[in-house]
Amino acid sequence: MERPPLAAYRGALAQSAKTTAETTYLPSQSMMDFARCQVSGFYNLYEPIDHVPAEGDFSDIEKLLRHIFEEQYELGLDYMQLLYMQPTQKLPILLLVSEERNTGKTTFLNFLKAIFQDNATFNTNEDFRSQFNADWAGKLLIVVDEVLLSRREDSERLKNLSTAQTYKVEAKGKDRQEVNFFAKFVLCSNNELYPVIIDPGENRYWVRKIRPLESDDTNFLQKLREQIPAFLYYL
Repeated sequence: MERPPLAAYRGALAQSAKTTAETTYLPSQSMMDFARCQVSGFYNLYEPIDHVPAEGDFSDIEKLLRHIFEEQYELGLDYMQLLYMQPTQKLPILLLVSEERNTGKTTFLNFLKAIFQDNATFNTNEDFRSQFNADWAGKLLIVVDEVLLSRREDSERLKNLSTAQTYKVEAKGKDRQEVNFFAKFVLCSNNELYPVIIDPGENRYWVRKIRPLESDDTNFLQKLREQIPAFLYYL
C-alpha cells in the first residue's frame, strides 16, 4: 500500500528546552539534519545521524517490519515514523517476546541502533537499577535484549520513565541535574510469561509475540543497513 507523502518535520518543541545546567538533550529538528547546537542558551548534547535519505529499495526492511508487527504493520510504520520525524513524542514501551530461537528480535534492535546510531543504546537489567544514568538518560532509544525486570519497583520505574517529561541525570562525581527526557524503550525477552510485571488494564506496553524467521540470512543486517537511506526517504 502506498503511503501519502509527508511534509518535512520542522523541529517541534525546540523552544521548550529548560534545564538547570549548561547542557540539555533535545532532538529539536528532523533526525536527518540535526546537528549539535545551542538550544535556549544551552549546549545540546543530542547526536546527529549521518544518513542521507534517498529514494530506493528497502524491501528487506519491509520484510523485517512485517515479520515483527504482522497484522499491526501499519502501526509499526507509524511507530518508526514518529521515532524519526517527531522524536519528542511519547510512545508505548515496545515489548517483543518469544521462547523460540531465530525470531529476529535482536536483529530488530540492531536495526534500530543502525538507524539512530549514538542516540540509541543497549542497556542491561542492572543499568535500570543503578543510580548512575548519565550514559543513557539523554538517548532517544533504550533497548534491552534480554529483559527480566520481575521486581515491582523495576516495573514501576520503567512505566514512570516511559511517560516522564524530565529526569534527573546522575554521573559519578557530579551533581544531579534535571534534563528533558524523551527516551523510548524497546525490550526483548525469551520469557513469554513474566519478563516484566504488567498489571491488568495497563496501557503503557505494546506487547508482541514474535514467530521464528522462515529463513536465515547471515547478511541480512548488512542489507538492512544499506537500505536505511531509502527507508528514511519513505518515512
